[in-house]
Parts: sequence; C-alpha cells; structure tokens
Amino acid sequence: MQGPTGLVHPIYARLLRMLLQQAEVDSDRVLAAAALDARSADARRYPSLSLSGSVGMGAVRQAGISSEGVTWSLGPVALNLPLTNQAATRS
Repeated sequence: MQGPTGLVHPIYARLLRMLLQQAEVDSDRVLAAAALDARSADARRYPSLSLSGSVGMGAVRQAGISSEGVTWSLGPVALNLPLTNQAATRS
C-alpha cells in the first residue's frame, strides 16, 4: 500500500477518496429520507379526503341491433380523521 517514499500509493489514495465521497453521498441521502419521513408523519396527523372515479365507453351489438354509450362513475369518497392524542404523538 505504501510507495517507496512511505506515502500512500496514488491508486489507493484515489480509491480511498472515492469511498469517502460515496459515504458522504449516502449520508446525504439518508438525511433527506429522514426529513421526508418526518414530513410524512406530520401529514398523517391531519384529516384527508379522497375521491375516485372512472369514465369508459361501451358498445353492444346483438341480432343487428347496436347500442353505444359512455359510462361514468364517481366514488367512493373516503374521509380519514385521525383520532389520536396529537400532543403525545407530536414529540
């Protein structure tokens, strides 16, 4: 690992720099993920409302008689109200 002058060989030094840089990038990603987890936990304390629906087209042909139409639906509607002691869950 050491060169003739007792210093670290340039190849090993470069590898070491790359590993340290990768560790720094990984720690930044872990910190960003932790911040997003905290924001997500904070958002779960508030009520939420969701609504879904669909739109489609259909056609039926039987014995020379045809029928075409558009179908749609709206729902279900879901309301989520967290019932917790928010003072206790905030800390």
